[in-house]
Amino acid sequence: MNKQIRIKKAESTEALIRELDHAQNRVVNIHSELVNRGVVEHEFHSPVMNTIFTEITPAIASKMLKHYNSNTGVDATNRSMSKAAMEKISKDMKQGEFYGNVSTAYFDDEGMLMDGQTRLQAILNSKTPQHMHVTMGVPRKGMIKMDIGRKRSNADRFRLSGKFGRVTNSQAMWYEKLARYSLYANINIANGKRPYHSTTIVITDTEIEEELNRLSEPIQYITDNRSKKKGLTQLPLLCAIANWWVEYDSDGDSQAEDAKQFYDDLLAGDKLSQGDPLYTLREKMLTIDWTRINVSQKEGYALCWGWTIHAINKHTNAEVLTRLAKNTVSYKIKLP
Repeated sequence: MNKQIRIKKAESTEALIRELDHAQNRVVNIHSELVNRGVVEHEFHSPVMNTIFTEITPAIASKMLKHYNSNTGVDATNRSMSKAAMEKISKDMKQGEFYGNVSTAYFDDEGMLMDGQTRLQAILNSKTPQHMHVTMGVPRKGMIKMDIGRKRSNADRFRLSGKFGRVTNSQAMWYEKLARYSLYANINIANGKRPYHSTTIVITDTEIEEELNRLSEPIQYITDNRSKKKGLTQLPLLCAIANWWVEYDSDGDSQAEDAKQFYDDLLAGDKLSQGDPLYTLREKMLTIDWTRINVSQKEGYALCWGWTIHAINKHTNAEVLTRLAKNTVSYKIKLP
């Protein structure tokens, strides 16, 4: 027989909401009393399953990780922690971009942490308290069904949050990738390195959103007008053109129309002749076999970016370009 919680008849929706709020506060107060009486081992240990929304301080996070979590050896209660994921969450927390109202940590019926160690470590590293949902008293056998669904990609998260407006899944994927790969290139160049020199840079959602806003016009145009030729859809090539698109020359003139025409002609290819930087870049992209030139992926990305910027520089200065080799690269746009 199913048991139901009976509530008194309420006069209005507002009265029902107040009663629900009262019931939730009562659960929190009862649990706090159990902790104070020492019936349970710690603030997130419960003899029955219940959920609270509470502030987790760095001190509490440290206590949970030190005494009620293990991710090594035969007694591990969690999988190995991803340092990169933790650093990204920590950076989001410092910037106020962590949303605990859609995040839940889980503790089993013995008070051991089942899920949430990365977020707790991020709280500790960022030294910022965060509000999160905490579900306690979950049977440990439930671990067999935890986190087995398909993980949302970055593009999924941005699209579902409305950051990209009304776009398809495919468009969202290209928006996010172009913004992220543009950031990878520019962060490295700003640090005096080749673009894509390091692929372990922590990039936050806020930074991706800002880059998307900066390159919104070229990213939308490039996404809506992608080539069917795989060689012309290389991300560094598209990102380099997008970066030129938002540049201004020394006279303050916008490069948007020139960059758009450059992209259109690159895709069409019917107006190009030998010696034209566009022709040379197009032929290189369509004929190169990246698997046979003995470079790593990040070196290949750097070459693709460098060749594109080099072709742009030659094009804007009306100079001839007949060959692109490993040392024929430019990493910064130089406008006349």
